[in-house]
Amino acid sequence: MPQPIIRQSNPIFGDYTTYKANSQPTEFEHDGKTYKRYLPDKVLDFFNDEFDHRELANWQALQNLAMAYFTLIASPYEVTSGGGGGGSQSDLKWGRDPKEDEMEFARRCALAASNRIGRYPKGGIKRK
Repeated sequence: MPQPIIRQSNPIFGDYTTYKANSQPTEFEHDGKTYKRYLPDKVLDFFNDEFDHRELANWQALQNLAMAYFTLIASPYEVTSGGGGGGSQSDLKWGRDPKEDEMEFARRCALAASNRIGRYPKGGIKRK
């Protein structure tokens, strides 16, 4: 019986665990763990601009989650409730579309992080 072919170097889904030109080492937390990844300069700049520490009280949480999505450590479709013996991933697809470039995917990750946690402006958090 032929073995399935597993392609490790799919050019569409980047491997951000090793250094490449025009990338920077960065650390972020997700789910209580710290990850070190090498993100493209333009993606890091985008996340820094999108989640400006001068404007948002929760910029670090947003940036961490966007980076976790971008590096495929997490998915916005995670099932949060405990279930009977199943895994934590749902069947919904997450990842970079083959027609999508890195920046488009970074924007989608930032939007997903914002939708999941919400954006809280500094000094503008209203108490109920």
